[in-house]
Amino acid sequence: MTSKITTLFQIDTKFNADSIEWCPEYPAYFVCGTYQLIEGTPAENELKSSKNNSRIGSMILFKFDMASKSLSKIQSISTAAITDMKWYNCNGTSLLGITSSSGELCLYLLVETEDGYNLEKIKSFDICAPNLSLSLDWNGKEPRITISDSGGGVSVVRIAENGCKIELEQKWKAHNFDAWITAYDRWNRHIVYSGGDDCLMKGWDTRTPCYKPIFVNKDHTMGVCAIQSSSLVENVFASGSYDEQVHIWDSRSMKQPLTSCDVGGGVWRLKWHPTNPDYLLAACCHSGFHVLNVDLKSGSETKVAASYTAHKSLAYGADWCRCPGNSGDCSPLHEVIATCSFYDHRLDVWELMNTI
Repeated sequence: MTSKITTLFQIDTKFNADSIEWCPEYPAYFVCGTYQLIEGTPAENELKSSKNNSRIGSMILFKFDMASKSLSKIQSISTAAITDMKWYNCNGTSLLGITSSSGELCLYLLVETEDGYNLEKIKSFDICAPNLSLSLDWNGKEPRITISDSGGGVSVVRIAENGCKIELEQKWKAHNFDAWITAYDRWNRHIVYSGGDDCLMKGWDTRTPCYKPIFVNKDHTMGVCAIQSSSLVENVFASGSYDEQVHIWDSRSMKQPLTSCDVGGGVWRLKWHPTNPDYLLAACCHSGFHVLNVDLKSGSETKVAASYTAHKSLAYGADWCRCPGNSGDCSPLHEVIATCSFYDHRLDVWELMNTI
């Protein structure tokens, strides 16, 4: 199989770009989050992160037309420095949760306007200030969010009244250093995974007070930064680390991974394909972005199916386009993907066509 990759758009995001999330319910829209460290300046108010530095950011809403291959910048919102973002369909409305340097969880609503859609902030909640909130994941079965933070903590909050009310349900010390990532199991609404700078990956059952994890895994040899559960294959989830390894796991047996892949760079984010269980998108810091072929049915090794290396800085944010016209569960792949990189503050939208 050979790959043809075409860069459709290259956008300067002004601030360092680190997060991309395509809206599942309104697939023409996606957001890019940015994170800018201003050194040597006093930190004030909600941007306070240290004695000598401030962190600021932005959330940029884009609209992509699949038929005409056109891209429009719709809105830019000034925020604290963004660390992670995730969408959730709440009673027919699209909520966007963000974590940031403010230590808060912020919720935005995608609202209809005369010209299309805009983002509107509806609620914020202090999770861990003065620590940074580092990542979040929505429970796929109910409006709950798990959040990890730079103090090693993991929290679970409940969302009510379509995002207008946030209640803290649990908070616990999960890791000795930064808890880089947390994620729900897509098939069990009570199970939360976490990964930290202590090189550990842990599982938690939120029906208990979470004093003790249900498992502790030490397979990764450096900080664990990425975890995502497959919504298409029960018991399967992926993890990634600064050790440049992507592991595929069966949650019922955590002694060793089902399969692994060396991607040549620290793994910051992992995104399963929304409709095809055999493909996983990886943002791999110094080695760019890779589409991995994970064929568990055949038992073959996980391998890199395609790579995008046009970015000139740390590969941090990536997501699959949900627009009609992508190949979906068909093979070979025909996909549009959005990616962003850090120090060159760059967002790319590119097209992947795999041919046999």
